[in-house]
Parts: sequence; C-alpha cells; structure tokens
Amino acid sequence: MRYAEQYLENLQQILREIREEEADALQQAATMIADALQGGGLLYLFGTGHSHMMALELFYRAGGMVSVYPILEESLMLHNGARKSSDMERVEGLARVILQNTPIRSGDVLLIASNSGRNAVPVEMALSASEMGVGVIALTSMAHSTQVEPRNSIDKKLYEVADVVLDNHGVLGDASLTLPGLSNPICPTSTATGVAILQMLVAEVAGKLLDRGIEPQHFVSANIDGGEERNEAYIHELLPRIKPL
Repeated sequence: MRYAEQYLENLQQILREIREEEADALQQAATMIADALQGGGLLYLFGTGHSHMMALELFYRAGGMVSVYPILEESLMLHNGARKSSDMERVEGLARVILQNTPIRSGDVLLIASNSGRNAVPVEMALSASEMGVGVIALTSMAHSTQVEPRNSIDKKLYEVADVVLDNHGVLGDASLTLPGLSNPICPTSTATGVAILQMLVAEVAGKLLDRGIEPQHFVSANIDGGEERNEAYIHELLPRIKPL
C-alpha cells in the first residue's frame, strides 16, 4: 500500500494548497455564479477530453445545483475516439459553433475546465463567451499552463482570457506519482482536485444565496422516497432552457 498512500498524500497536499491559496478566487467565482443565478441565469460548464467530466460533475447531481447546463460535445470526448478528441480540441473555429448552438446569453456564467489551457477550443470558447457578456471561470493547472506554449493562433492560454482562474495545483503533465523503475510518473490529480473545487463552489454559492435570503435550488437523490417527485418539478420548470435534462 505504500504507493497508494503516497498518491493519497499527494492529493491531500494539493487540497491543502487549494484551501489556502484559492480562497479568494473561489469567492470571486462563487459570487459571479450567485449573481447569475439570482438574476435568473444559468451556470454553463464545458471541458474537453477527460475535463468534460467536470461538466458532468455538477449536472443533475444529488445535492447539486439545479440551474446547470453542461455543454457536451461528443467530438471532444474520448468515447468517440481518444486521438480524434485530441485533434478536435485544436480545431480553430469549433468553439464558436458549439457555443452558438446553446441558449447561453449575457448574464450567464461559463466555467471551462482545461488542465493545460493551451488548445484552441477552450481558449476560443472563453473569448466567444466574453464577447456575449458571459462571465468566464477557468479551471486549470497553472503549473502546467505556464510551462507550455499556446497551441492556437490567438497566442493565448485559458488563464489569460478568463475573468476568474481556479488553479487545481497539479504538476506539469498532471501525473503525480514517481515509482522506481518507471520512466514516467503515473496517477494524475486533476479530476480528483477539480471535482473538489467544483463542490467547494457549490457550497459557497449556496451560502451566498442563503445570505441574500434566497433558497438555492438543489436536486436530491432520485433513489430516496420523494426525491424523484421533487426533481421532476425542477425539470419541468427548466427543461425549455436546459436541453440535456
């Protein structure tokens, strides 16, 4: 178990860093989201490759916010071809097409997850959203992003074009564990820490809305008595605006 424990220690150290160093950014992001929800807006989430799991993490989740719209573009996901998804993430102009086919509007918030933040799609997605009056939050690895060059003609990385940046504190390349005899490290951290950051956001947004006298809307588990009925009421209300529901 020594290697498993070492990985957990790596995660715990990163989570401590996030708690200590991302507090201000988390508050800024939570305020942005709370403002949007109070004004009738939605929180949109987007990611490519493995980062698309961040968009799913907050969508239709027991204990999760109701007003969440995941932007799920299958050409950017691994199940339709892992190498293809990497190639598609570098296609310039694709982000604008994807965004134009959602009902996103001024006053909404878009959270974009990209560990490296260097490829065309997440960068162009952020810029396109900003042009529409949408607040943009980046979830990225600053250690990774600041050590690589942009891979797009805009010559920018995601953290440079977002309104608020949440650093997942991962290392260059994401893999965190070095074992004797292996030439490359293993065991990435961005999913585990990214999910933790997102749920920290959920907690802070709920707290801010309650402080304003607003009861935040949250799904409950469909597998507890009465849960499905409660969720159906939310779905009926928001289905016209949140297509994936």
